Amino acid sequence: MAIAQQYPLNTPKNSDLLVGTSIPAANTNDDPKTSSFSVSSIGSFLITENNIITGGGTFNTIPLWTPNGQIIDDSIITQSALGQGVNVAGQLDVAADFYVTGSTQLNGALTVDEVATFNDEVECNNNVTVQGIFSADGNSVFEGQSVFQGEASFQSSVLDVGSNSGTAGQVLSSTGTNVQWVDAVQTTEITITNAQLSTIGDTPVEILPGVSGYIYQILGATAQPINAGVLGDAYDWQGQNGFISWRNSSLTNAHRVEIPNGQLPSGGASVGGLETYVEIPIAGSSRDNSPLIIGVTNNTNPITNIGESPSATWRINVTYRLIQVN
Repeated sequence: MAIAQQYPLNTPKNSDLLVGTSIPAANTNDDPKTSSFSVSSIGSFLITENNIITGGGTFNTIPLWTPNGQIIDDSIITQSALGQGVNVAGQLDVAADFYVTGSTQLNGALTVDEVATFNDEVECNNNVTVQGIFSADGNSVFEGQSVFQGEASFQSSVLDVGSNSGTAGQVLSSTGTNVQWVDAVQTTEITITNAQLSTIGDTPVEILPGVSGYIYQILGATAQPINAGVLGDAYDWQGQNGFISWRNSSLTNAHRVEIPNGQLPSGGASVGGLETYVEIPIAGSSRDNSPLIIGVTNNTNPITNIGESPSATWRINVTYRLIQVN
């Protein structure tokens, strides 16, 4: 018999032949048979008779067991060439807990059927709709629209557009584009005496003092003249109107309430208190740390005619908010 080591090594081909002898089954009179086999027939035999797996696949694609369980093909999961990421081209269902130790970015909808608990910061850059319980132990920043159809419980501070948490008694108010903590609506009443009326052009009367870092947002005002003079007495206001504002000059763009000339105190014998003028503010700019005052538009004192002695008081009610500006 030839010595196998004396033959040169070579790579087998499908057409190469091998010689083998079959072994008869026990308790049979069959004689052993020697025959030849091709390499390709042996490969097919191993696949079909011994469940050897075959198939093909695409580079960097996670393999998939095909329905017969013997052939591997491509799945919908691929890995980047450098191994730094995995992409799932279809739906991913997780039947048990799902843990992520790094960042998670969702470019589509997130639906949570049960309680979702975030133990660190949650940043939402688009619309968020919460139909059940939303619990966050860390900070939550909502830069888009947030719709809460159930109860919303805030157990820590809520920051406004200026990152302020507000002070006791303040309310969260819309600025039109954001929200801001402001003082709740307040009303103050002041009675302007006859002596103050007679010099109100030179010396406007302060209703509220200036507050550093805040402006007065006037929401509305009433003016009630109470005349106490006798028949024939009257102040001549020279056609000017009254105003409530934070300054007594450059009124063109000032945030103010104007009181028409006909609602200024006459100082005569007319019965006062029956007609109260109610007005909302004229839009305009404001400045911080300025007092709220009442004066007249031409900064002119009323004229008292010779022989007359008009007398009156002026009751003013102002509804306002203090808004922080720094």
